[in-house]
Amino acid sequence: MTVGRFGGTFRTVVRGDADHNQILPTSGNMGLTRWSPDFQTILPNVAESWSTNADSSEYTVKLRAKVKWSDGAPFTADDILFFVNDLLPNREFFASPPTQ
Repeated sequence: MTVGRFGGTFRTVVRGDADHNQILPTSGNMGLTRWSPDFQTILPNVAESWSTNADSSEYTVKLRAKVKWSDGAPFTADDILFFVNDLLPNREFFASPPTQ
C-alpha cells in the first residue's frame, strides 16, 4: 500500500434537502464509530474495535492502522487525548461543551 497523491479537485453534488446526509461522509469529520444505515448498530470507523470493563467506567479503543491526517501526519491516541484534555475543557473552543 502506498500513500495517495495529495491535491486535485473534489467534486460532489447536494441537490436539495434530501441530500443533506451526503455532506458528512464526503467533507465532514470522521468519528471513532459510526451508525449502521438503519441506525440500529454502532460500527467501527476510525476505531477498529473497542471494549469496556465490567462497569463501563473504562474504554479501550484500538485505532485503525495507518490512518493519517490530510497533511499525511499519523492519527494517534495522542490526538484523542489532545481533544479530551485540551479542547473539550477550553471554553474558547467549546462555548457549551458536552455534559459528559
